[in-house]
Amino acid sequence: MARVFTFSLVLNKIKNQRVEKVLGDGCDLPFPDNFFDTAISIDTLEHIPENEKGIFCSELKRVAKKYVIIHCPADSFDGKFQGTNYDERFLEWYRKRFRKDEENTLEHLNSGLPKIEELVSLFPGASIIGKQNGEVWLKYMKQEMTPYIRFIAGLFYKLFLSKKDDLPPYHACLIMWGK
Repeated sequence: MARVFTFSLVLNKIKNQRVEKVLGDGCDLPFPDNFFDTAISIDTLEHIPENEKGIFCSELKRVAKKYVIIHCPADSFDGKFQGTNYDERFLEWYRKRFRKDEENTLEHLNSGLPKIEELVSLFPGASIIGKQNGEVWLKYMKQEMTPYIRFIAGLFYKLFLSKKDDLPPYHACLIMWGK
């Protein structure tokens, strides 16, 4: 319930009158079939409880007329995707540094990251691309969370880390599926 309340506060801050604000449940979207040309989910699936991931993905497919695009941390049986490994390492670093949990990463681990093999079965024929090399992601996240360094993290990434970002093992994936 706290997340819905927090999100509704964010929605209330939107001042643009051309934006229609809708508060709903991702597992029961308040839209008719084929309502959007493309349904996009960015860094959300990893926060959905394991037993509801399939329902969430089915809802994206239902409301999309043409395409579904998803970006999320993921795991795979072949080790090409190792989101859980890198989330665990980041959370361990964060706990040592700040003496508390990083709530988003903890939720990833508690909800369970999606498996590439499951995503392939949910989105037959989808293009699945590895994104965010795990070591690069981990270095960037540590910099982003460190005071006085965070303001140059993006520049450091661009100059030194981005060249390795397209190499496995990956922290995340990009899924593109068409009806």
